[in-house]
Amino acid sequence: MAAAALTVHESVSSPSSWWMSPPRPLQQELKTYTLDEVAWHWEPNDCWMVIYDKVYDLTDFLSEHPGGYDVLLEHAGRDATIAFRGVGHSQQGLVVMEKYCIGVLVKEERIYLRDES
Repeated sequence: MAAAALTVHESVSSPSSWWMSPPRPLQQELKTYTLDEVAWHWEPNDCWMVIYDKVYDLTDFLSEHPGGYDVLLEHAGRDATIAFRGVGHSQQGLVVMEKYCIGVLVKEERIYLRDES
């Protein structure tokens, strides 16, 4: 898959509205994946999910998740954005997850990210 130049949501002070702020350029190139590719990674020893169009390999984070690993496994291999937002995660939740980001969805499947190229 090709790398993509993207924009992501910029933070604001309100945890409930930070995700709605204007996008800003992302400085790194990320590998692209389809939702079908993500769907193959749904087990405890291979757990990927999509949040805000970014693909995360959360396999090593399962045991560290404050809400328990089973909550993550419910959404493994799928887009978990609505569940992530519904729980009320703060911006810090995405900051912590950034080290687990392995890519983004292909352009045709994105909802939140914008391609700047």
